[in-house]
Amino acid sequence: ERDKLKEDGFKYNGYVYDSDMISLINIVGKMMELLIKLVVEKENIENIEKFIWRTKDNQDILHSVEDFCGVFHSLAQYGTVVYINSWLKKKQLMEDLTTIEEIELFSPLLN
Repeated sequence: ERDKLKEDGFKYNGYVYDSDMISLINIVGKMMELLIKLVVEKENIENIEKFIWRTKDNQDILHSVEDFCGVFHSLAQYGTVVYINSWLKKKQLMEDLTTIEEIELFSPLLN
């Protein structure tokens, strides 16, 4: 359930972006590219050209560095919330166990 939620997509600025593993790698890669331009190459943020990033429903959206930082931040928040909810659900399931038999049968994989 957690893994499916992780890949359902996340929202930023009214758009839904992909959050599957390939998309995550692409977003992190683009963020690293922007950070290298800003930090290593000391490029002014105003001089970094806007670029297109595609939404989950294939809309091409123009992004500035600031916009993309928002996308990146939203992805990180989304992943954190999905994991926290998963841990809380698992914790509640474990706390609901009342007998030795239930404890022995409990699977941490929740299947």
